[in-house]
Amino acid sequence: MPRVYPPIEGRQTNSNIPPSVVESFAGFTAGIISTLAVHPFDVVKTRLQSQYSQRSRKYEVTNNLALVSPIARARWGDSLRVVKDIAKNEGSYGALYRGLMPNMIGNSVSWALYFLWYAITVRERRDAH
Repeated sequence: MPRVYPPIEGRQTNSNIPPSVVESFAGFTAGIISTLAVHPFDVVKTRLQSQYSQRSRKYEVTNNLALVSPIARARWGDSLRVVKDIAKNEGSYGALYRGLMPNMIGNSVSWALYFLWYAITVRERRDAH
């Protein structure tokens, strides 16, 4: 794998770690960091979806036909209201990280595999030419 940075003088760059391990670790770390950054937004989105899906299930019966009312549109500030409600009713802002571990495990493993297979594919294509 080519280096993209200049070598540091006086430092040995002989590493016995295979590139596939480095790439998998990089993907795993990227999955953890991205999940930590995005998970609170996912919690808020899920709360908003469940709130509006309950409203949209109400329907009217007209001429023996069930007419589903239009889905309620999100108003400005609904996301902030959900964040404040979570902090107020569920203890603190830490509740925005509920369900983090299953999400983090799934994302980190999938990103590790993605980085690994991408690097393998790039190496194979480079070697084929």
